[in-house]
Amino acid sequence: MELYAIRYAKNFAYVNNKADDSGEKESDFIFLYYLAKYNGRVILFDTGFRDEEAAAGMGITLIDVKDEVRHILVDPSCVDTIFITHSHFDHIGNLDLYDKASVIIPKQEYDIAFKEGSAAVKARLVAGDVVLVEDHYLFEDKFRFQVIGGHTPGSSVIYFEEYNKSYVIAGDECYSCDNIFSNVPNDYCADHQKNAEFIADAHNRNLIPLPYHDNKIILNYDRVSENISRII
Repeated sequence: MELYAIRYAKNFAYVNNKADDSGEKESDFIFLYYLAKYNGRVILFDTGFRDEEAAAGMGITLIDVKDEVRHILVDPSCVDTIFITHSHFDHIGNLDLYDKASVIIPKQEYDIAFKEGSAAVKARLVAGDVVLVEDHYLFEDKFRFQVIGGHTPGSSVIYFEEYNKSYVIAGDECYSCDNIFSNVPNDYCADHQKNAEFIADAHNRNLIPLPYHDNKIILNYDRVSENISRII
């Protein structure tokens, strides 16, 4: 298995609670998605977004990573499976770029996408092979997609093991690795109790967190290029 973290945007001013109450620095809050090669499949965990107007309105700097991605994936059209952890624009906005992939998405987030998502995302969900998940879904006997419902009504995470280590691709149930390491819930939630239960469980199980907005993921793993690090 190969697993990569891809940083495609940065510079969003955001403050999140941490164990030391110091908050996130602007430069630490980035935007990632994950790409895996496993058992002959190419899998995306969320898609990122490319809406320049939306990015500018929130002070986000988009990064053109197409050439960097081609070094690990020569043909992006070979992506065959996409997990969507939740329907926020920065996690689902590029879904329409992958018209051949199966999409695994929480049922509640699918419904939200049809109310609030872009026309392109809605069209892609209608046109494609979509698996709707209400509780959990096991993919390739490897990735357990689990609905948590803390950050958003159907927000989900992905559990997996590799080389006797246990990981969780955490969606936005946490913004920082420190949330799980220090057992500090995320303030920005639809259901604070569900989020706190997830964080405590991940902390107690010593899971290795893979969030979507923590620059330590890029800095602390093996750097493949400026904006891509290899996790496994």
